[in-house]
Amino acid sequence: MLAGLLCRPPSSGALACPGQDHLLAQAAAAYDQREDPRRAELAGTLYQEVLRHDPYCQDATLGLIRASVWIGVASSGEKELRAYAEASAAAQRLVEASPGLAEGHYWLGVALALQANARGPLEGWRLVALAKASLARALHLDPACEGGGPHRVLGRLYCRLPPLLGGDKGLAEWHLRQALAHGPQHWLNHLYLAALLSELGRAPEAETLLWQVLAGPAPKGQAAEYQLWRRQALELLDGLPGD
Repeated sequence: MLAGLLCRPPSSGALACPGQDHLLAQAAAAYDQREDPRRAELAGTLYQEVLRHDPYCQDATLGLIRASVWIGVASSGEKELRAYAEASAAAQRLVEASPGLAEGHYWLGVALALQANARGPLEGWRLVALAKASLARALHLDPACEGGGPHRVLGRLYCRLPPLLGGDKGLAEWHLRQALAHGPQHWLNHLYLAALLSELGRAPEAETLLWQVLAGPAPKGQAAEYQLWRRQALELLDGLPGD
């Protein structure tokens, strides 16, 4: 649950990538049906095709990153690692092309954190350090990007890391509450904070957050993620101690 599912559909590319409107529209339509893994993979392929024509198309780059993250979260083994590597490489290109864009640093941090999680602590510790640096840069540029995303992922990292590798539950809670303030309807903020509060023995606070997730509504463009978040909220509620 490190990643949850963090993706939302890319914006229209009509102005950002002249001449690529048709391919971008096809890619966005495929990504809208990402519950089917084949459609998510088609979206990634179409975004790559746009980038072959226009390597600096920001919408296509963001679309490829999101599709790759979605595929990675839904996969395992080598396929998962390949998807995160694709997302990391695309995010790195975006950071180099647009160093002032918070979303580029945010997604690079996400992809690196996911790679670290997939590889485990012995192999992933260096990636965690790089992820934290990218997220700190995104936080400096725009703490509200992606619904409080930099705070959200930093909070999750500090929550899940063991203390010897920099884990800190107090710092995790601070970041997650900041994420909640910036993204009050980005339900992954609620889920991560609820999971932490449950670990800390603060079940009533966690329960309040989880019921907010279940009450919805689904954020625009995130219906697929919202269904997963609802299931995760129900699982967390089932795990809370009774009265």
